[in-house]
Amino acid sequence: MSLIKGETGDWEIVVRGLQPAWIWRVSLGLIGAASYTVAVMRSTQELTRCVRRGLVSLAEIPRLVFPAYLAGGALLVAASAFNPISPSLILVSGVSSGFAAMAGLTLVPRMVENRARGIGGGEGVLSYGSGWVVAGLVIGSFFVAIVGPGVRF
Repeated sequence: MSLIKGETGDWEIVVRGLQPAWIWRVSLGLIGAASYTVAVMRSTQELTRCVRRGLVSLAEIPRLVFPAYLAGGALLVAASAFNPISPSLILVSGVSSGFAAMAGLTLVPRMVENRARGIGGGEGVLSYGSGWVVAGLVIGSFFVAIVGPGVRF
């Protein structure tokens, strides 16, 4: 595949045969960016709501967000390590999509703080749930085993 023609990446397969391909790529990129923004904003809204209701203290928000960001990034890097194409995809695909592309999540604690400013923030602390950790590990393992080597259609 040629880099000049733009025939690279996962979405090359999706837009293959659709003309003009650049319009499809740009459209899918814009939809992806909008969806990403909505997801970050929705996360901010829900966590702000929890703080306002006193379910979670404002100080707990970074403790909830950053481990999720790190775990999600590590999961995508682990999955990319099993790709059958090239080890270079671990860096290109795993690290870039796992950490760089999800960096917007690291803004959530600050946005919640800005929205919840002046609110007592509650005393709520989420307790550690080993069942959730086990469920996450099981689902993450399936993700790495199935998506890592690639899904063929």
